Amino acid sequence: MALPKLLSDKDWEKIELYMKAGASQARVAESFNISHETLRKRFKEKYGEDYKNVNESLRRTGELLIEATQFQKALAGNTQLLIWLGKVRCSQKEPEFTPTVAPLQDDIDKDHVIMQLRYKLDRLKNLLGKDGEAFKGELGQTENKS
Repeated sequence: MALPKLLSDKDWEKIELYMKAGASQARVAESFNISHETLRKRFKEKYGEDYKNVNESLRRTGELLIEATQFQKALAGNTQLLIWLGKVRCSQKEPEFTPTVAPLQDDIDKDHVIMQLRYKLDRLKNLLGKDGEAFKGELGQTENKS
């Protein structure tokens, strides 16, 4: 039976970095060519805690480092990142589009159509005669033909 692989201090630094970066237990174990069970045992020996607890702590540390780096870059002049952080951290947002439609716009539109039709009717009447008699006669004939 092969002896379980011992991990050097440099290996532990890499493992912690991988965990801060969010790597899974399987990927960490695979990168050192050991089983995930061996990795769990080594964690218990080194930290006196379960892998899960250490992993959660290191993952949160990684997230904190990302946030701190984003914050520094934003303050250093990265406008796009500054806007994004403002939206995420300060609940800032683009103003919502609110249409500027009159409250009675439907009635206004109907009235406009009626006015257009009246105008066309008046023009037709004027084309056919001042009193519109010829126009009325045409209407009467059309109605009778139907």
